[in-house]
Amino acid sequence: MEGFMNKTSWRALAACAALFALCAGAFAQDQGSDAGPGGEAAKQAMIKKAAEMYRKGGDEGPDPASETEHYARNLSLTEQQRADVLKILEDRRKIFRESAKVRREFKEETEKLHQRILAMNEKVRQAGVRIDAKQKQALGQIRALLTKDQQSRFDMMEKERARMEAEFRERQIENYRREHPGEGPHDGQGDPMQNLPEEPKK
Repeated sequence: MEGFMNKTSWRALAACAALFALCAGAFAQDQGSDAGPGGEAAKQAMIKKAAEMYRKGGDEGPDPASETEHYARNLSLTEQQRADVLKILEDRRKIFRESAKVRREFKEETEKLHQRILAMNEKVRQAGVRIDAKQKQALGQIRALLTKDQQSRFDMMEKERARMEAEFRERQIENYRREHPGEGPHDGQGDPMQNLPEEPKK
């Protein structure tokens, strides 16, 4: 759905994915000597290390301490370099934390909105049920006032009216689908959030 996540959020997620790939690639360097045929051992070790780094960091990005240790071990960093790298990575993590906070807020607010939509959807459904019941009752009361000949003509009129209403409803649905591809008309039937179009793809 357009606007579901703004461009900034998508760029942030893409950056996280790119950073993961970068770190994972670096991990492979110190695993190559132990790799078996096809480098499968190195690949699995790389995945395990990268996953561990992100597990420690949670949704706030790679753990600065673990990442610093990785660089220090593979690049033989001096104590001063180690301290500087840690400072840089901790500063970078502030952005990860801000992004994580925004994503959590986004999730919470969309869930609240979802629940409100479901509640309104149910109200619409119940209103439709009441309308149908009242319409049926009114038609029955009118029919009871008529003679047999009038009732026969009345039944034919109602049959034609029902046909026209069905055709009108079908045209409404077709027009809505044409104007809103990927969605469905939300008239109290089911969960409207299930009919949302897919998120934009890069």
